[in-house]
Amino acid sequence: MQSVGAIARSSDDIGGQFTQLLARTGLTLDELQSQLTGLADQQAQVVQRTGQLEAPGALLEAQQGLVDVMQLRENGLRGMAQAVSQLQPSTDPTEAGKIL
Repeated sequence: MQSVGAIARSSDDIGGQFTQLLARTGLTLDELQSQLTGLADQQAQVVQRTGQLEAPGALLEAQQGLVDVMQLRENGLRGMAQAVSQLQPSTDPTEAGKIL
């Protein structure tokens, strides 16, 4: 069983990878979508581990809040991957920004 700290570090690492991914140049849209999907899959594992924590009764509500926060990150990554899949290589940068 992992501690909350270990789970938070895992999620934070995924966030760092996301930031680095967005700063990379030269990626194709397919590569970007694949990388985002991979990060979302990693975050889904974090969500699952968070739900498996055995919190004492007084902390059950706080644990559910942590599960919710971890799920939000997963949803955000999946949403970004889906938005990227809707972009076309010749998309106007302004339009691409609106989609993302």
